[in-house]
Amino acid sequence: MLTDTEIDRVVHRFLNSPYCSDDYAVWPFERRLEGFLKHGGLANLADNGDAFAMIGERVMTYISRQRPRGRG
Repeated sequence: MLTDTEIDRVVHRFLNSPYCSDDYAVWPFERRLEGFLKHGGLANLADNGDAFAMIGERVMTYISRQRPRGRG
């Protein structure tokens, strides 16, 4: 099982990868994450449903924290 630190490292790599750029904007999120993991030598994480879900959830958490808050 991955530690929180390991998950964070993978997430930061993903968020700073081309898979988070406009080049891949038409791809569904899961496909982008899977592509990143498989092409980044982390196919074992892409193929492990629990690990993939944890990484995906953490990515979404980071993204939601980075979105500007609207004025009420």
